[in-house]
Amino acid sequence: MIQQQTKLCLGTMKMVPWPALLRGVSKALRPSFMNGQVSILPYSCTSTLAQIQTPPANETEKNNDSLKVQTSAADTTAPAEHLKEVAVIMKVKEVASALELCANFNSHQRFEALRNFVAIKTRPLPLIQSITEGLITSADELDMKQLSDLLFLMGKLNYMNEDILSKTCEAIKTKLDKTKTAAVVGSSIASLRYFKWKDPELLDQFSIWIERNFEKFSNPSSFILTLALQNHSPPNLEELLKLTWSEWIEMRRCSPVDTVNFVWAVQALNSQFENEKMRQIINLFLENRFLRTLDSRPQSLPVWRKLCNLHAVAKSTSGLTDTFAIPDDIKTLMSAKSQHKDQLVSEVLQLLFSDLDSNLYTRDVPSGMGFPIDILFCLDDKMKATQLHLSAGSKIAVMIHSYHECCQPTKEPSGVRSFEMRLLQEEFKVISVPYHILGGGYAQVHEYFDSVLNKLVKS
Repeated sequence: MIQQQTKLCLGTMKMVPWPALLRGVSKALRPSFMNGQVSILPYSCTSTLAQIQTPPANETEKNNDSLKVQTSAADTTAPAEHLKEVAVIMKVKEVASALELCANFNSHQRFEALRNFVAIKTRPLPLIQSITEGLITSADELDMKQLSDLLFLMGKLNYMNEDILSKTCEAIKTKLDKTKTAAVVGSSIASLRYFKWKDPELLDQFSIWIERNFEKFSNPSSFILTLALQNHSPPNLEELLKLTWSEWIEMRRCSPVDTVNFVWAVQALNSQFENEKMRQIINLFLENRFLRTLDSRPQSLPVWRKLCNLHAVAKSTSGLTDTFAIPDDIKTLMSAKSQHKDQLVSEVLQLLFSDLDSNLYTRDVPSGMGFPIDILFCLDDKMKATQLHLSAGSKIAVMIHSYHECCQPTKEPSGVRSFEMRLLQEEFKVISVPYHILGGGYAQVHEYFDSVLNKLVKS
């Protein structure tokens, strides 16, 4: 007998029967998982364990003997004395043999092995997992620089492991107060930003450390940007903004792009810091003489997106009516979606909109603010879908967040997506759909969507 679930029909907003389909929705939602490890992206198209070279015939016997060597666990031994064993795993073909050798490595050898993987651009995941787990097991014995190096090397290897990242952050919390080197702190922050890793308690600690050691920190505006990207406001945010503005931005110690990032971050964090000055600077950014200094290469896309966001802010707060010229190449990049994101939008359409006439909703709608609206439809006062062009009714913007558009491990929308939704709220009612909601199956999606939609329409 076919199991029955329910499906939300937007035409009448009623729950109607929907046969369960044997489709793995969750497979399209996030990167592949295997034994708790995540590979966000391949390091290169051909990076596999096979890239660990097979030893020449005349070295096979010597390498087999080396596998039996029991290395000392004491980290006081100079790393150079143990490089021989590290070099061996780069030549061993059998994974089991390499793992056996790694199990006896001390921390110096483990770090050296990770550096070697980075140098030759290979990602043997079983070895990386074994090495990083071995390091974090003895986290209490690692100093702040070593913890920072671990995060950096994991980032270079594109190796995302939530358990290791969580334990590394916990270890950093216990050592941060005694740290005096700003470069180590900055490197840790940059690595966590790369992973979109949001640990509110650690971000608060970083904020306090930077405020106390502001003169040592090489680029405080980068930390303000990190807070915005993680959508987190620490208790001392206003003090940090004042220091960064007076000691960094006004003193012109940063590039124009850093200034754009700072002003964007202030708006994304919904801070009231220097409102009038922020408005003046935004207007300067939108002038042609500044825009001409930017190029239209893909690397410039984040800056153009931020300028589009700031243009929307200026329209809302200052009544700005002027438009600004965006290169055609940048417009094309702004409207592009990854295959993964496109699949998510298609999933939602099939789950919730398949019984609705296609002229009652639309997808990938340009917002004019630097990002597309994933799905747009309109409801009248009876909660029935109606034509989008009609002035009456509530316009609903559905924003779907992929794995890469969310912070981990919280699964909250990133600061970028949160800011985009806030900008949309000037004109639309917004439904936020994180990727993990879709992974819960049809019943959970309908229940979530119905609950949020009813609250929105009544508000």
